[in-house]
Amino acid sequence: MGAAWGARSAEAAAQAFELSTDRLLAGYYLNELLLRLMERGDANGFIFSCYSHAVADLAGGAGLARTVRLFELRLLRALGYELVLDHDVGSGEPVQPGSLYVVELELGPRKVERASGENVYEGRHLISLYQEALDDEDSVASARRLLGHALDRYLGGRVMKSRAVLKDILARGLE
Repeated sequence: MGAAWGARSAEAAAQAFELSTDRLLAGYYLNELLLRLMERGDANGFIFSCYSHAVADLAGGAGLARTVRLFELRLLRALGYELVLDHDVGSGEPVQPGSLYVVELELGPRKVERASGENVYEGRHLISLYQEALDDEDSVASARRLLGHALDRYLGGRVMKSRAVLKDILARGLE
């Protein structure tokens, strides 16, 4: 039998990482996203490169929330669900840091004069996510909200089990 066709075992292609409690839960979440959003047997190398970088960042002590948000963004891009974040879909003008935008997932941001509703985002946060900067807590929180809406849509309303486990741990006050 050929090696590729008859194999019944696999060997690690990269180094193994030890993750602490919160980072281990984040790793479970990344795994669950892959399982839920990818087709079985999908050999998308870019996705697995994004995954390996995210796990290495988790193990290396990089910002937990930032690492997870960037993985979500890159995963959506790799799956063909890229979010338009750099220009106003109404005018075609670049997103302005000091402006407010309503973001429609399939279309992109549209400038608004005042904030109303949960789909309103500051331009500076959209730019930060687009540029993969996410260098402040407000940008990370905004990215979490936007990417959460996108993932909820593409997950078809299915609840992520890793989120439920994390909520249970936090509710019990365990670390």
